[in-house]
Amino acid sequence: MVIPSWGVISATSVNQNANDSNITLLNEHSQMNIYRKTLQLTGLDADHVSYVEAHGTGTTRGGPLEVGSIRTVFGNSNRPTGQTTYLGYLKSKISHTEATSGLSGLIKVLLIMQKGVIPGQALL
Repeated sequence: MVIPSWGVISATSVNQNANDSNITLLNEHSQMNIYRKTLQLTGLDADHVSYVEAHGTGTTRGGPLEVGSIRTVFGNSNRPTGQTTYLGYLKSKISHTEATSGLSGLIKVLLIMQKGVIPGQALL
């Protein structure tokens, strides 16, 4: 029996907030660095990315920092007119799944690629 592949993970990266006093608050600079590092590992340019699945915890401080870092890296002015980078986050639909939150987001992205439809975003 052959099981079809839904996608390929071309690269992964991890980071941390170094010596920040609050390990639970996103560090915008670290986020931008990890996006750029992963793009470099894959050989992709940011303007070729059409969808970003964010962590999206929805905190009043972390949310704007996360969106700002995504906008800085993927909202490039070199993007062709009419080409958009879509942003999504699953937690607003199914809550925080703790240890499996990354896997849940990955499954969502694979379904988006398979079905060709980006679902609406709750609470935006």
